[in-house]
Amino acid sequence: MLATFLFLLSILGAAQTGGNSTGQPAIAELETLLQKALAGNADAQLQLGEAYENGSGVPQNDEEAAKWYKKAAEQGNASAQVGFGVLLWTGRGVSPDKEEAVEWYRKSAEQGSGVGMFNLGAAYFNGEGVTFDSSEALAWFLLAQDHGSKPAVAAVQRLEGTMRPEEVNQAYSLIAKRYVTGNDLKQDYAAAATWYQRAAERGDSAAAVELADMYAEGRGEAKDYDATRYWCRYAAERQNRMGMYCMGWIYQEGKVGPKDPATAVGWFEKGATLGDAPSCFKLGKMYWTGDGVKIDKVTAYKWVLLASTVLPEAKQEAETYRAAMSEKEVEKAQRKVRDYMKTAHISTVRRRVDVNP
Repeated sequence: MLATFLFLLSILGAAQTGGNSTGQPAIAELETLLQKALAGNADAQLQLGEAYENGSGVPQNDEEAAKWYKKAAEQGNASAQVGFGVLLWTGRGVSPDKEEAVEWYRKSAEQGSGVGMFNLGAAYFNGEGVTFDSSEALAWFLLAQDHGSKPAVAAVQRLEGTMRPEEVNQAYSLIAKRYVTGNDLKQDYAAAATWYQRAAERGDSAAAVELADMYAEGRGEAKDYDATRYWCRYAAERQNRMGMYCMGWIYQEGKVGPKDPATAVGWFEKGATLGDAPSCFKLGKMYWTGDGVKIDKVTAYKWVLLASTVLPEAKQEAETYRAAMSEKEVEKAQRKVRDYMKTAHISTVRRRVDVNP
């Protein structure tokens, strides 16, 4: 069945066009259409391309179809971008070039074309014109489905039934990231939050952290620190060190009630133990000042020194601490660092939720 599906996708990826012909135009209509097309009207150029591709009112001519599709496509007409992409894909009227075809599909997808999204998904699924990527394929099929593509409905059902859960979650997160950044899709934070939540509800802790971050920053919705805490804890309980850092930040800053530095220390320790650099940095500073914990210069220097291996902002802090310590204290902290590094490594992942750790 999967082989059959692959074959069908290969066909559909090249056959789903962006045209919207409604019938064979009359001669007078063609003359008017040609004049408009020559004057640079993109809609007329699209219709003329369709006429030549289908042989509607004019002799069928793929080269002429490609010429007019391209003119309209270069003006940003999404249907023409798909039409020209299909001709490039199949090598009709132009030299075959699947990589260029994919770029035209992508341009049409950026404008919300369900057909372009479907064709892009098929390209990723078949590994033609782009590197095979099942999560990318599913992401584009899901988007195509949302934008009215009927073939995408079957594609989504088949793919979601054969992919690993983490691959499906990755597809959801890919969609969310595109909505956040505005790359390939129009920026839409509310839509991004929806897709991150779908992934999070399937157990994706990284998506839960992204969702928490959106609530914390008020992207798409008003700031909601209760929701931030919910999703941070959800991630932390799944051993996500970013979720642990987030929980520490919430309690240190008093985002859901009075500040609670002692509880914050507990969460930062969890994250630091798993190698989260911002957690290490926070923890070191708290041990140095005695915020929520007894002052301990050696432990403070240990954590800040570990953070400094990947966080530039921690380097100056480490130098300041060292200058205030004895050589014996420094050596003790360095031994602790070496012991730590035998069993863990420091993450380079940074936190957007707190840009000044």
